[in-house]
Amino acid sequence: MTKYVSSYKTVKDMDEYAALSDEDKNVDIVVVQLGTTCSGPVLKEQVLNNSNLKWVHSLSAGIDGYVAVPEFRDSNIPLTNAKGAFSSILGEFIALGVLYHTKHLERFMQRKADKNWEIEPMELVSNKSMAIVGYGDIGAACAKIAKFGFGMKVTGVKRNPDACSDEYKSYCDEIVGNDQYENAIKDADFVVGVLPKTAETLDFFNMESTFSKMKPTSVFMNIGRGPTV
Repeated sequence: MTKYVSSYKTVKDMDEYAALSDEDKNVDIVVVQLGTTCSGPVLKEQVLNNSNLKWVHSLSAGIDGYVAVPEFRDSNIPLTNAKGAFSSILGEFIALGVLYHTKHLERFMQRKADKNWEIEPMELVSNKSMAIVGYGDIGAACAKIAKFGFGMKVTGVKRNPDACSDEYKSYCDEIVGNDQYENAIKDADFVVGVLPKTAETLDFFNMESTFSKMKPTSVFMNIGRGPTV
């Protein structure tokens, strides 16, 4: 790390931050990760008391917790995030979920424990379909595996479909706007939520908007922000 900066300090909680000297708190860059129990108060204190602060970087893609700090949100200090850093691993996580449910893994593991070797018909993943709601970097990683790895039919739902790159478009059979949301999810075997946390997406996925409109056999998986569900 010292290859890139002259010095740095790592703190895990507010007690460790409070124990720093005034000189150690007088930093140029603050890097924040995940929860706001420590990050929020640190950002507030830094904005109010450190005139040298030039940049804040989030090691997570979600930044709602950090911009919720009024002192930081209203400042001119730039904020960057780790957009795209977790797309591949989340795409693999969704692939795991598809296989888990389609191949009935839990039932097979129980049969193994019971030493029950009865043969059972198996479904093909390639006969399944997926709707990805909030089609961006992470959604594209999911779609790429679903379409090219499994041969699934994939529909992306995006607020502005025209803003999608040609590469990302190639991972879907179609990309539709939010006005086609119900049509996109009503026949999908898997509905994947990848929405950020905003005022518009709070409780977006609920019984009325989503679950009552899905097939009874469909599976919902959320890899977006928790409060969207």
